[in-house]
Amino acid sequence: LFKSGTNLILFLSLPIAAFLALFSKQFLSIFFGTDYVGGYIVLVIICLSYFIFGLSNTSNIMLYIKNKTKFVLFNSFVAVVLNVILNIILIPKYGLVGAAIATGISVLVRGILIISESWYFSKIFPLSLRSFVPFIVVAVLSLISWYFMDYIKSFWMLLLASIIFGGVYLITLLLIRYFGKEEMELLNFVEHKLPFSTKKLHKILKPFFRN
Repeated sequence: LFKSGTNLILFLSLPIAAFLALFSKQFLSIFFGTDYVGGYIVLVIICLSYFIFGLSNTSNIMLYIKNKTKFVLFNSFVAVVLNVILNIILIPKYGLVGAAIATGISVLVRGILIISESWYFSKIFPLSLRSFVPFIVVAVLSLISWYFMDYIKSFWMLLLASIIFGGVYLITLLLIRYFGKEEMELLNFVEHKLPFSTKKLHKILKPFFRN
């Protein structure tokens, strides 16, 4: 359950973080205006650092389950102190980018502490070799998408690009049968909670799940 939860966070958040980082200039230009395009580096840093930190959410819950709340407090304290120190050092030199780097490093350090402590107390690492498959798929998609960046000049083009990016990502994972019995159990659980039937969707997706 611990690993399945982490894999689900990875599966859902990775394409969003990658897409925002890849099309950061277009996103800022379309939603906030060309004056904000220069801040794309800040968006990239924040997106990637918080994506990695997001993978520690299940490990943080594990610390609570193990009644290691003092470690949770310690991790937050370290992140706050580190953030303040790095802001004092980096902002005068690099401005807004320095603030983003300070926040990114603080968030990453906190995430690494959480995962390491959870691993130590539970003897379970939240990721497996299978967890790195989405990274490979996203890397290939990002490389292909790079050649079409100049065509994204409006909200509708950005929306279309996001749908294609997410759709190809999902279809690729289905075709290589990335999902297993854990995800099927989760799908079954969600199916019983919905006010409408998803049996047809279930039958369509079932052949693409590993036994």
